[in-house]
Amino acid sequence: MKTKSLILAVITLGLVILSGILDKELYYYGRSFLNYNLLPLNLISEYNEDFEVRVILRDEHGFAAIGRGVRHRDSDFTIARFLRYGFNEETIVAQILDEDGKLRLISLSKAEENESFTMTTFKELNVMDTAELDGFKWIKVKSNDADVRKLALF
Repeated sequence: MKTKSLILAVITLGLVILSGILDKELYYYGRSFLNYNLLPLNLISEYNEDFEVRVILRDEHGFAAIGRGVRHRDSDFTIARFLRYGFNEETIVAQILDEDGKLRLISLSKAEENESFTMTTFKELNVMDTAELDGFKWIKVKSNDADVRKLALF
């Protein structure tokens, strides 16, 4: 009887650990139960079922920073499709298609900080010059939607 209890405890512990690992990965797609605050600039990933590409990156006040329909004041284009994003400790880079179908690489990084909010700078990067992005963790937003839904059901 004691071995059955031990086996049950080990299985339960294993399932708890596995669900924690899956939940942490789902955070990058906006589908986790907990907010792990893993993205720089206090950005939060959000899952929105109303859009074709369901992941939106929002700032700490709820404003969309990267996602379909977003246009930054320093740009001359609107994001039509959000394909993937990468990040390190200080910067988020997103690969997007604009409304004309042009592939673009945009970057958000910290500009200045005061007590109430963090200002970010928006910059378009050269798509061909990606050597400096090798240390970034990359999340494919567009192609992983069905896989993320399967994981979320698990």
